[in-house]
Amino acid sequence: MTDFKIFVTFHGAINESCYSELSPEEFSHFVFVAVNEKRPKTYPEDPKYKIIKEWELPIYDPELQRKGYNENSVLYHVYINKLYGDATHVGFCQYDMHFNRGSIDYVKRTMTPTSIHPMIMCGWNVYEGNFPNGEVNNMYELASLLKEDFPHADFSTTKRFPLTNTFVLPVNVLNTIMPWIIKITPKVYVDSLRAVPTDWRRPAGYLEHAMGIIISSLYYEFYPWVGVTHPTTHGTMHEIHDKSSYIQAI
Repeated sequence: MTDFKIFVTFHGAINESCYSELSPEEFSHFVFVAVNEKRPKTYPEDPKYKIIKEWELPIYDPELQRKGYNENSVLYHVYINKLYGDATHVGFCQYDMHFNRGSIDYVKRTMTPTSIHPMIMCGWNVYEGNFPNGEVNNMYELASLLKEDFPHADFSTTKRFPLTNTFVLPVNVLNTIMPWIIKITPKVYVDSLRAVPTDWRRPAGYLEHAMGIIISSLYYEFYPWVGVTHPTTHGTMHEIHDKSSYIQAI
């Protein structure tokens, strides 16, 4: 049975309806991370909700939120503060992901610490070639940078890679990919604002893409996170997966 924590980024309020179908045991895996201390927060006064305020962590870089990296900041701070503790796997998602009953048990059944290869479960993914031309060019540049540190990285237009920073992965995989993400973060900020100077969300989007690139280029075995939906944007996530493209669970 996989031991894991899921860190949920929230900016203002926790949407309780996103977790209302989960059993108490499934819900126990969630940790909610509040970001942007200047924005008022609303969340249940209930001990079952584990709340972390990002700005109160022992190691905290306020520039990541100030520059608009959003949920990417949470990935960094979970990693740098080792908030996953003794867990074998760590998960991330955003505030508006909906979890069906059984979606957490599905992770525990599918992902095992004894798997021969790292198993990564993702909430949504696309083909690299589906991005607008400007973003595809950026993807290739990021892939080129990845090759400098990981010569064996395999990036092509025929591969899928995860988006929305919604995934569960082994802690050792997080520890492998985060140093590269940290290394390229300053470049991502400059490049994203050069591309679209008026879009404050662009740095977060570009770094999200970088995370997807390194996951898909180094670890091809990733699986649809069945039972996770994002109804405000992408519809039912697992229904848009082409499951035939996934290697069957070991």
